[in-house]
Amino acid sequence: YRALAYLPVIVYTDPAKHHYAVIKDISETGLLIATSVLFPAGTVISMDVILGNQKTPLAGTVVRDFVHGSEDYPEYLLGIHFDGTQKEKISYLLGISDKIGTFILE
Repeated sequence: YRALAYLPVIVYTDPAKHHYAVIKDISETGLLIATSVLFPAGTVISMDVILGNQKTPLAGTVVRDFVHGSEDYPEYLLGIHFDGTQKEKISYLLGISDKIGTFILE
């Protein structure tokens, strides 16, 4: 299943360069983020999910990219597949996302 998330994330393609994004939804195998920067399919990224003053690191590969938004305010939706080594962190984020989704849908 996919859980609504709406969590802030910092995306890195190399240690010196980062971009901000928002996780739209998350599952056990991957997530969907919205960002103002296009990362083409095949790009390996690392990211920090921001929860208050805590950062939860994740890594994965972009498997899908979609253009979304307008010419003035471009937005890209990226489907990211996890690298498979982070099950405990993903379970933790799924629990938080379930709570957020319940709050949003009420």
